[in-house]
Amino acid sequence: MQKIKFSFLAIFLSCISLLLSSYQLPEGVVSVFDQPYNQITPPGVSSQTSYWLLSDKHGFIWVSTRNGIDRYDGLNYRHYKLGTEQMRTMHSGMSITIYCDEQGDIWAFTERGVVYCYDERKDVFITAVDLYKHQKYNSVQALFTTDDDELVLGTNDGIICYDMKSEKVVAHVANGTDIRCMTFYGKGKVMVGADKGMFVFDTEK
Repeated sequence: MQKIKFSFLAIFLSCISLLLSSYQLPEGVVSVFDQPYNQITPPGVSSQTSYWLLSDKHGFIWVSTRNGIDRYDGLNYRHYKLGTEQMRTMHSGMSITIYCDEQGDIWAFTERGVVYCYDERKDVFITAVDLYKHQKYNSVQALFTTDDDELVLGTNDGIICYDMKSEKVVAHVANGTDIRCMTFYGKGKVMVGADKGMFVFDTEK
């Protein structure tokens, strides 16, 4: 009886193997694994090492590298420095995170506690908030913008809310929590991912 069961299983698996090996995609359909890939190195790229990629409302590709931020238009790169405090806030090899909010604004931040915003009219990155100036020596790891001009910053020591109009830190909550990421979770609410699980933060309270 055992031999019969084993033989039947072997025959069944052999049939499946033959079917899979003989299967072909319909005519005109090409597997992504069959496609060649092209490495691009357009003129003006500041570094071969890329940390973060995003596309904006104009179709530009923004790239954070070990030497700053580049914007790619399909042919060439344009390089950007971050703010006026380049010596203190940047060093070779630092990972820069870039983020595009719901309004289409481009933000950049690093472990040095400084957040930058891209000024489209001036075509430069300007300093939006420097946590060091507010005695907050935190590493910024995530960012979210609210409708009432507040920055919600996820840091290695909780969430910091910064009012851009008054240029003041208005709240610092979840102290001792390493915030890793944030995303929109309904009106006025942000879903937060941290080293101690996930929770919802209400920006309107």
